[in-house]
Amino acid sequence: MAGKVITGDKAMSDSLKAAKDSGSMKGMVSIASGKQLNATKFSGIAKGAAGEPFAHENEQVTIILSGGIEFHLGEDIVVLRAGDSIFIPPNVIHYGIAIEDETTVVDIFSPPRKYMD
Repeated sequence: MAGKVITGDKAMSDSLKAAKDSGSMKGMVSIASGKQLNATKFSGIAKGAAGEPFAHENEQVTIILSGGIEFHLGEDIVVLRAGDSIFIPPNVIHYGIAIEDETTVVDIFSPPRKYMD
């Protein structure tokens, strides 16, 4: 996926809103939040739905609960399925492409992200 790299919480919020509006993602809900981290669950991600290439200052762990993601992390590409997880270091460009319908993931960030309105 070539193109722009989005940065900042406002840009990420706009990208997630577009995914929900287009129907490529059914739900997004904060499931935990504290002073040092937060976790957000993204559910009902449609096969073929893709995030924009993105980098942020947070450490991130993504856990696949169901379905599958082709995950791009820097120059590496890995296929993740239910039960798999990946660590994303700060400031590394990354994005995912759903390879199965109804994919559900949890993203955990430290320090907490503030991209939900």
